[in-house]
Amino acid sequence: MLYNRKEKIEKICLNCKKKFKLLPSRVKRRKFCSMECSNNYQLGKKRIGNYKSNSGSFKKGNKSWIKGKKTPFQAREKQRQAKLKNPVKYWLGKERPEMRKPLKDKSNWNEFRMQIMERTEYKSWRRKVFERDNYTCQNCGIKNGLGKSVRLNAHHIKRVKDNLDLIYDLDNGVTLCFDCHLWLDTIKF
Repeated sequence: MLYNRKEKIEKICLNCKKKFKLLPSRVKRRKFCSMECSNNYQLGKKRIGNYKSNSGSFKKGNKSWIKGKKTPFQAREKQRQAKLKNPVKYWLGKERPEMRKPLKDKSNWNEFRMQIMERTEYKSWRRKVFERDNYTCQNCGIKNGLGKSVRLNAHHIKRVKDNLDLIYDLDNGVTLCFDCHLWLDTIKF
């Protein structure tokens, strides 16, 4: 059966038994005439009309539901105080020495390389190389901006595989775009 979009259908509220009108697209979903009726029905109290909440009817001698429990503010304050007492434990995360995985041997080079690249020292070195070179490819001079998006790589001039002591040396790093990094054998530094 086709309905006119402006034609509304009557339905009976499950809580107060009043008739209310709604669009045909909402017939299956809407069961109540208002949010108040919906809330009352879900609470199991079928109240009709205006009513006052019993917030002022607390009787002397009854125990409060929150007495003895920590409020969210108190819990947050306790966590903050714990962090201030021992900042290393909470703030450093993966940088903590006991959390850091020891580097495996170089027998599996790709796994070893990935472990190095996950470290904060490597990420810091990479960022410093980009900042030193002003986020510009040192071979072709391309840079982000003016509608262009360029993927940059921090490249080690001397191979890390052969010179582990030069991993975090700024003088051993240079910024290259993705395309220039692919054609490294033609580039001289």
